[in-house]
Amino acid sequence: MKYKQTIYCLQHILESSNWLIDRVEAAFPDYEVEVKGKPYSTIPSYFGANRRFEDVESWNTWPFRRPFDVSLILDEGGRLHDTLPLASEHHVAGLEQTSSGMRRLWRYPVVLVCRSAAKIVFESQIIARGIVRKLESLQLLDGRPIGVVGLGAIGGEVARLLASRSGKIIAIDQRKISNGVVPLAPTIAELVGKSELIIGCTGTDIFDGINLSLMQGRKVFVSCSSSDIEFRSLLMHMTFNGPYESAQGVIGSSNCTVLNGGFPINFDREREWEQFDEIILTRRLCLEGLIQSRSLLGSAPRGVMLDPATQLRLTTEWLERVPDRDTLYIPPRLDEQFFRDNSEGDYLMTGKPNYTLHSTTPGAVAQMREHQEPYDTDVAGLPIIVLPSVWSPAYDWSSVFYVENFPDVTDKSFLEIGCGTGVISVFAARRGANRVVAVDVNPEAVRNAALNFEKFRIANAEAFLSDGFGSIRGEFDFITWNAPYHGSRPADLLERGCADEGYRDIRAFFRDVGKFLKPEGTVVFGFSESGDLPLIETLILEANFHVKRRLSDWRQSYNCILFELVIASEVGD
Repeated sequence: MKYKQTIYCLQHILESSNWLIDRVEAAFPDYEVEVKGKPYSTIPSYFGANRRFEDVESWNTWPFRRPFDVSLILDEGGRLHDTLPLASEHHVAGLEQTSSGMRRLWRYPVVLVCRSAAKIVFESQIIARGIVRKLESLQLLDGRPIGVVGLGAIGGEVARLLASRSGKIIAIDQRKISNGVVPLAPTIAELVGKSELIIGCTGTDIFDGINLSLMQGRKVFVSCSSSDIEFRSLLMHMTFNGPYESAQGVIGSSNCTVLNGGFPINFDREREWEQFDEIILTRRLCLEGLIQSRSLLGSAPRGVMLDPATQLRLTTEWLERVPDRDTLYIPPRLDEQFFRDNSEGDYLMTGKPNYTLHSTTPGAVAQMREHQEPYDTDVAGLPIIVLPSVWSPAYDWSSVFYVENFPDVTDKSFLEIGCGTGVISVFAARRGANRVVAVDVNPEAVRNAALNFEKFRIANAEAFLSDGFGSIRGEFDFITWNAPYHGSRPADLLERGCADEGYRDIRAFFRDVGKFLKPEGTVVFGFSESGDLPLIETLILEANFHVKRRLSDWRQSYNCILFELVIASEVGD
């Protein structure tokens, strides 16, 4: 069966974002790329012939084809995220490009490009440059008094640039912060009263609940935030010539104009006010974020930090070419640690210096060591023989989890690495596998598996000694390993059932497994969130696998995960 791979994009379609989509298509040749442009911010001449110019409302239901389709999301503002049902069996990861799209509860793993230090520190300066250029083109920076509402990343930078050109500027921020350059007004009413040009940078309706009848004189209002939120209370009292045209109206004793229909002033659907060599940093961050999101397919829903090393590399390259670099604020310590300290999201770098056993594991190992004689334990109704020096399903429920979610192995060849008691191979044979091979590095585990094959009269199964794939020959339809979860050093062969020092054996497994897998075969890999899950997700991607199915559960105070993996070339139309 082939699986559909799609990248869904909701973007401002400008020259630089069109560049981004072209690079996305080149970086993901096996994916179909579907793009929709935001009407208020799309320049039609930059919109490709194979792309659709319409808002995300037309995606009124999540556009998956069938279960297990693979989808990546490139979102600008969070509205595409909102189309995903709360419960979905589809395979999704993505990124969020703007802080307006942030959510407290993610429905799938999302790379937070929007809260990366590279974007927060530098893009705000570039957006502010574009806004000031647009205001200059409208001849609004002619010495009239200016008020800036909101001194966040963009508002603070707009205020700083305008203060360098004119002393007639005041600001206000609901957090009562100051950028140290612009004097603060005590209230919105006073700021509006003293200003002729009012620039809104809050992302909220700044006049909600304000008495508008006291306004006097001519006022021009300009929004710098997403959508048309900033002046909605004013727009209710004004008339429009068109959806994105300037709105006019008399409010109180004031002749008011809201430019661009209340939408961000730097999106005029005619040109991109940020220079290409300036804004290209944001587009490259998004491209790298999308590539990173692919490594998160099948992992837990969460907000993930954009890799700090990637941020450093892209920012350093960008600073070598950006125009007017000397006018930018550049932090004095621009290194990988800076990007890590100033970016939001789960930091998923895999270079952990020390691995330790999960808190529940030493107790389980101690119980296993108490056994001096062979014993039986029930697994899904079967009395499985356990030898004393073999990792026991009596004290580890991961084998039960595997059996509960067994794949269809009817008439398929089945290889189990690290078989332990052989319990999984027993169920594979009993559920229709036509050939079963079970191997382990522990000689007692090999003997244990053979005893269980004999007990259940399984004639088409064999068990033998092998360190990983060392003694394996041929290809298999299914290859499975219920792998050790912990990267600590095992004390002996028994503990190799739970610990793999530095994940050396797991790294070797993903390096070699493709050599023994049939072209349309499946790898079923067992792991846990108590281990280095980000490393496993990286190894899956590097081995050119896609996650067909990911199952996860918590019982007895720890987690078990099953990944069903297929070769990337098997995913597509």
